[in-house]
Amino acid sequence: MINDIDKPIDILVASTACHTAINRSVYKDFIDSGFSVVLVVPTKLFFPSGDVFSEPAESDDPPIIFLDITSINSRVSRFKNIYQILNKFKPRIVLLDNDPVSISAFQMGLWAKVNKARLFCISCENMPFSIYSSTRNRGIKGFASALFKRVLIVITRPLVHCVFTINNEGTDIFKKELFKKVVKIPLGFDSKYFSMDQNMRLAKREEMKLSGCVFGYFGRISREKGVHVLLSALEKMLDYEWTLIMDEFDVYKNNYGSEVFKIIVDSKIINRTIFINPSHKEIGGYINIVDAVMMPSITTPTWIEQYGRVAAE
Repeated sequence: MINDIDKPIDILVASTACHTAINRSVYKDFIDSGFSVVLVVPTKLFFPSGDVFSEPAESDDPPIIFLDITSINSRVSRFKNIYQILNKFKPRIVLLDNDPVSISAFQMGLWAKVNKARLFCISCENMPFSIYSSTRNRGIKGFASALFKRVLIVITRPLVHCVFTINNEGTDIFKKELFKKVVKIPLGFDSKYFSMDQNMRLAKREEMKLSGCVFGYFGRISREKGVHVLLSALEKMLDYEWTLIMDEFDVYKNNYGSEVFKIIVDSKIINRTIFINPSHKEIGGYINIVDAVMMPSITTPTWIEQYGRVAAE
C-alpha cells in the first residue's frame, strides 16, 4: 500500500501514541474526509520494565511506516531516517504528536520550512518552561533542563505553524511563549469502544458475580497517580459491600508496585479486588461494569495531571 503512493500526500503523522492501534482511529477519520495520510510509528517504545513493540497494522489503518526512535526521552528523541520518509512523500502538512519544544519538532520543522510545508504539533504540556521554578523545584538538574528547553523554544518557535494543546494550562503556556497559533483540542474517545450498554453491564456483572458498589481503577501504577490514596480510602470502607476492579500490575516492576501490593494485602483489600489485564479496546467494557471510576492524582514539583483520558472514556 505504501509503495502505491506515487504523489505528494496531504498529511504525514509522526506519533508515538499510535504504537497502540486504537489511537490510530482519528486518522482513519481523516482519510474518510478525503485526506491522504501516512503514519510514522515507532517500531518499539522503551519503558523501565522493558521494550514494548508497537501493535501491528490493522486492516483499516492508514498506511503505516515503523521506524526506530533514538531515546526514551520524548524531548530529545527523534525518528531515525525521518528525512528519507519526508522526502519520499512530500506532505504539505506534518503533524507531530509530540511537544513543539523538542528535537523532533526542530528536525521536522526545518524540513517543513525548506519544503514550504506546515508543521503542527500536539502537546500534553501543562507546566511552564520557567528556569526559576524548575531550579527551585529540582536544583541544578532543573536549571540545566529548563535552560535546554529555553534554547529549544527559541529555535522551534519560528518553525511551528500551530500547537494543539489538550488543557487550559498548556494553551496559556504556549500563547505566553508567543507561538504563532495555539488551539485547544481536548482528547476525545471512540464511542465504538466507550459507551453505556445496560444489557451488557448486567450480564457481565452477573458473570463476574458482582454485587454492591463496584469501583474501578484503570491506569498506571505510579506514585504520582496516587493509587495508595485510593487504597487508604477504601480501607476505611471495609464495613460496606464493594469490589475494586483494577489493572493487573507487576508487583516487582518497581518499589512503588511492591508498596501498593503490600497495602492491598495488609489491609485485606485483596479479598475485594479483581485484577484484569484488558487491551485498550476492552477497557470500555469494564468501565461499563463499574459504578464509579476512581482517578486519584498527586501533584509534585515535576508532575501535574495533564488530562485524565480515562475520565472522558
